[in-house]
Amino acid sequence: MKRARVAAGSGLILGFAAAMVAVARHFAADPWEPVAFPVSTLGATAATVALASLYEWIVHRHVYHRPSPVPLLQGIREMHHVARAL
Repeated sequence: MKRARVAAGSGLILGFAAAMVAVARHFAADPWEPVAFPVSTLGATAATVALASLYEWIVHRHVYHRPSPVPLLQGIREMHHVARAL
């Protein structure tokens, strides 16, 4: 169930980002169209936020909730769990 949920969530985020990039590229093709700059800027921003969210989700899952042999990462995990307990 977890793998399916992770795959579905990742797929949705990547699909959304791809759609936003496609919209941004479509409107950026004709820079003299009045809505080209705002739409391409908003589309690129939305795609960047979506991809950053996916990256943060993966980092949070693997760094904060799994033991690590790397002392720095293990320290981050321990601080995260202490802060959650407060």
